[in-house]
Amino acid sequence: MFVNLLFWYQFFCGFSGSVMTNAWVLILFNLLFTSVPPLLCGVLDRHTAAHTLMQRPQLYSASKVSVPRMFWVTVLDAFYQSLVCFFVPYCACAGSSVSVLSFGSPINASALLIILLHQVIESPTLTWIHALVWLLSAASYFGFVLLLGLFCVTCSPPTNPLGAETLQMSEPPFYIICALTTVTALIPRLLFRALFNTLHPSPAVLKSAQTDREDSGNYWRKRQRWNQSRPKNRLPVCADNPGLEPCSDTVS
Repeated sequence: MFVNLLFWYQFFCGFSGSVMTNAWVLILFNLLFTSVPPLLCGVLDRHTAAHTLMQRPQLYSASKVSVPRMFWVTVLDAFYQSLVCFFVPYCACAGSSVSVLSFGSPINASALLIILLHQVIESPTLTWIHALVWLLSAASYFGFVLLLGLFCVTCSPPTNPLGAETLQMSEPPFYIICALTTVTALIPRLLFRALFNTLHPSPAVLKSAQTDREDSGNYWRKRQRWNQSRPKNRLPVCADNPGLEPCSDTVS
């Protein structure tokens, strides 16, 4: 999706190869800011509990999906997201006197939010570790571009990003554009995922839920039998004996 943003910009710069973002942001966007969340989702991804898979190994075959179909759906969705991510800020900035880097600022911020929230929609497992990594990824990007806009004077020739990001983030239209772009880009993916999971739920997920319910029922039945098998102990108690010494009266 991020590569397509650079491609759309070529139609407005005469295919000169120039970009609308700082070179450091261009290098670190996929290398640092958006690389850790997908790795974490892959490591912690879990459709079914481990003990369930050990009991029912046939769930491995039931969890297979149509890879070619989902591949093309993902490609079309990325194509749509790149169109929205580029042309919504373009239409918002049309006719203004913003610089190239100021024009690219909401595009980069929207692209980051779209990528992170897209992973939230697609991830079957969400924990506090996921939330922490996503927050750190967003914070690292905005912190880096703010520092770049405050102190970078000659670190990225021939462009000069000094003050570009700080000026953009100090104005309300920047956040309105980012919010509108992010929501518009993710609505089709959210609707598709909701309809797909409703009409075609994963067999592995269904069998896993059924197994969990059966395990829960077996647990409560075992606990009930254990409670019934316990002998009813009687505790000797006398009203005038605070030390609970044995006496002739008993209370069940």
